[in-house]
Amino acid sequence: MKAPLLLIAMTCFTIAAHAQRISESTMAMAYGSHNAVVLEVRDGDDKFVSQQWKDFLKTYGKLKNVKKSDEKVLENARISQVHGSQSFHLYSKISQLSTTTQLVVWADLGADGYLNGEDHPEAYEGLVELLTEFEYTVRRSRAALAVEEQEKILRDYEKELDKLAKENDKLHSTIEKAKEAIAKAEQDIVTNLAEQEEARRKIETQEGTVEEVKDEYNKMKKSDKN
Repeated sequence: MKAPLLLIAMTCFTIAAHAQRISESTMAMAYGSHNAVVLEVRDGDDKFVSQQWKDFLKTYGKLKNVKKSDEKVLENARISQVHGSQSFHLYSKISQLSTTTQLVVWADLGADGYLNGEDHPEAYEGLVELLTEFEYTVRRSRAALAVEEQEKILRDYEKELDKLAKENDKLHSTIEKAKEAIAKAEQDIVTNLAEQEEARRKIETQEGTVEEVKDEYNKMKKSDKN
């Protein structure tokens, strides 16, 4: 019994959450004050939500600007869950509030007037369902962007690690080359010491030769005087 009760509780929570975000109110628009359905979106600014709304409604038609107004209109829309097979005009306005983005929707049902929960309960529930679906689409798109952003950060970290690894390889290569240079220098020192010793021996030998030559020269000078 626990699982069904938990499912019922979660469903009730979801309905309550949507109820808090979707409300009905009389709102001013380009053609007077009429009943509207209002959705408070918490997962994106007005620009993001506007683009999402435009994409979301592509299935039903193209949003157009309402002259001298910040509103958009989807003319002769056919959305079965709202008005069956009959067409209607769907007006909307998106505004940035302090903590949320507000989407206001007016459904002009023609001879039936503007959609409201009391006179058009089924249509109202259909519109609420549509807006709930849209709100989920926005959250899903925002989540997808968050994944992309975090994956980009991860790729940046991976690039940083790769760069550090390459620097580490260069440092090790520098150390190895330095070791080779040190080993060669140490061998050169041994060779140099041996060459110095040989140079000293040559100097000593040459100094002896120089002394012999000097002695011979001095003897010749004495002989000349006699």
